[in-house]
Amino acid sequence: MSRNRSKLRSVSSTVALGLMGLALFILSLRIFVFMPLEESTIRQSLVDAHKGTLNQLGSVVITPMLQRDYSTMFELLESQEARDGWKRIRVIRDNGKQLYPLDPWEPMIQKNEILLTQRLLFLDKSVGELQLVLDLDHDLLSISEFGYQIEALNLGLFSAGLFFMFLYFRLNIGVPLERLSDAMTALTRGDFEYPLPKVKHAELDGLLTDFKWSRENIRQHQEKLVALREEANEANRAKSNFLSHMSHELRTPLYAIIGISDFVISEQKAPQELIKKVKTISTSGQHLLSLVNDMLDLPRLEAGAIDLFLEPLSISKTFKDVSGVVQKIAEEKGKKIKFTVRENPAIVVADNTRLSQVLFNLISNACKYSPEGSEINVYYQGLSGDRGAILVCNTGRELSEEEKARIFSPFERLDIHKSLVDGAGIGLAISKRLVELMGGALSVRSDSEHEIVFAVELPITDQEPKYRDKLDYDVESEVQVGGVDVADDAKFVLVVEDDKTNQMVLAAQLEHLGYKFIMADSAKDAIERLKQLTNIDLVLTDVRMPGMSGIELTRYIRDQLEKSNSHIKIVGISAYAMDEDISKGIAAGMDAYLSKPFRLDDLRKTLSRIFL
Repeated sequence: MSRNRSKLRSVSSTVALGLMGLALFILSLRIFVFMPLEESTIRQSLVDAHKGTLNQLGSVVITPMLQRDYSTMFELLESQEARDGWKRIRVIRDNGKQLYPLDPWEPMIQKNEILLTQRLLFLDKSVGELQLVLDLDHDLLSISEFGYQIEALNLGLFSAGLFFMFLYFRLNIGVPLERLSDAMTALTRGDFEYPLPKVKHAELDGLLTDFKWSRENIRQHQEKLVALREEANEANRAKSNFLSHMSHELRTPLYAIIGISDFVISEQKAPQELIKKVKTISTSGQHLLSLVNDMLDLPRLEAGAIDLFLEPLSISKTFKDVSGVVQKIAEEKGKKIKFTVRENPAIVVADNTRLSQVLFNLISNACKYSPEGSEINVYYQGLSGDRGAILVCNTGRELSEEEKARIFSPFERLDIHKSLVDGAGIGLAISKRLVELMGGALSVRSDSEHEIVFAVELPITDQEPKYRDKLDYDVESEVQVGGVDVADDAKFVLVVEDDKTNQMVLAAQLEHLGYKFIMADSAKDAIERLKQLTNIDLVLTDVRMPGMSGIELTRYIRDQLEKSNSHIKIVGISAYAMDEDISKGIAAGMDAYLSKPFRLDDLRKTLSRIFL
């Protein structure tokens, strides 16, 4: 039963209880006030009536009394004693002599008896007295029985009146209110057509009219909200498409910049001056990529559109992965980074990629805001219960409470650093939201000793991480293929890429890693190669291509070509790096997905894991 229905029934119950209370009050008033008054009045009326009768009897008795005709007097008095309620009669002379009865007179009057006297006058002279002992119980009992019958009839009529009053209220007020309550409940479920009750009273009609008006307004507002929701969904879809295309357009040239830079840097024969300049290009590309990732992540975080894969992670493994990237940044800015890891490091529950992103943002932030030559310390600290914290400490000025509150806001930087430090000011905002999505908390504290500490609090577990140790890539014996040295058992890779620049970068990366490969400019070309060649171990395919996409190619391979061949490994590569893009690729049957721009080490780790 709904809350409104309960309240309406309490109104009906209140009216019923009110009517019952009124009936009880009237009945009590009748029994305890009016009936005693009526009984007293009736008693007095009976006494007066018997006094009249006694007066008449005295007029009759005086004649035989004066004539000393005692037999007539006795006969007359004895006949009167037979009256109801007349207990005994006494006649005495003025001198006190008792003439009637002959038996001794009982002087005691009982509680329920009344003594009436009547002077006997002859020529206005008293000649005696007539006394009557009266008992009215019988008369009162008869009258009471009749009175109770009348009262019972009155009570029945009154109860019937109350019942019909309640029934009238119930049918004309209570039931319509309950029906109106049902309509309100139906309205909360979105039912705008629930039938409304018919009413006969102006007050209820006004209430019903107001409800109809409110319901119609709600209907119109809901229709507007539905339309606005559709517009918002359409805007979100447009935004997602825009972000996806922006991701592709920005990441594609960065892949060439970073990929070729890494390849040049890894060449041992390259001049040091060239390597130094290319490192600058690579660092700038990485910085631009970081900004692109942050700008794309922020709206997705605000919309709750980022999917996380929470798993047990080794702190030492995470520190090792992050240190290789941030050490270069620290060296360029004249800072030192110290990672402290215990012998038995804790296992935290987090998303591997996103935790690395958070630590990268925090350490990069520390490098930006700490003095040159200072040291940044990164270590793990256990907390109470099943929680632990990764701390990033650097030297800096003490922060006020207002600055601590602002520091995690998007596009917010402290005033003193606005013109001195590069960046968009959204890294900390993204990091805080990511940590919260992983079930943790990100906080900052500072002290007068000029130390600023960012604490990444995360849940910990006793489970072992899936990948605890670093994967090693070993090259033993070598043979000559396409002008480069590769291993005897090198895997054969079919690269499906429509962009010539990307083909060049992929070719350089695969050659450097020692893989044999063949190029296909389209998915259709790749299918022909797969039908002709039986020694292809892996398909490295772009996802977004003209004609058949990489996802469609993956489905075709899984559905058509694998019926006769063994399982072919498929890795998707694309500058479309949205979570939904990755999910579509994995759902289609891809074994892994690499988001451009990926570095040489990313490709090495992914392929090593697939062929493990």
